[in-house]
Amino acid sequence: MLLLLSPVFGRAEAPTAEENALKAALVYKLAQFVDWPQNISGESEFAFCVLGEDAFAGALDRLEGRVLYGLPVTVRHYRQSEAVSRNCRVLFFGRDKTPFERDILERFSVRPMLTVGEGDSFAENGGMIQLRRDGRKFAFVINPACARRAGLTIAAPLLSMSAIVETRKAPFEP
Repeated sequence: MLLLLSPVFGRAEAPTAEENALKAALVYKLAQFVDWPQNISGESEFAFCVLGEDAFAGALDRLEGRVLYGLPVTVRHYRQSEAVSRNCRVLFFGRDKTPFERDILERFSVRPMLTVGEGDSFAENGGMIQLRRDGRKFAFVINPACARRAGLTIAAPLLSMSAIVETRKAPFEP
């Protein structure tokens, strides 16, 4: 639990290697706070996927080869949402996908895939977990209804330390 609230080291400039490693460790740890559907045990890997720009500057790739839920961890990178594999268990959205995240999240909404991002309204746009800098620490904004819709349950300890939101309707929705 301590790792989830670890401080980030810098602010104004581009993230340092230490910050990228911390963010990768947080995303790895978040996957451990999720109850996954039973069918995950029949899979051959636990895939962490990045859609768009690599917000980890390669730090997430160092998770490759670890074991999570008895499965070897793999890391995949995708430029386009149409290419994202059904085998992705965690999908991290790069900031370059922010203008399209609502549409992409809607398409993935029933897949048993944890969606994580840093966009300012990621969770309100239908993402499950939004990472947010809170001073020198990371904080979480969680949309549990989106997780339930995909057949995932986020553990109570993580929910208790997070801001909880619901999906906000798009301006054109009735």
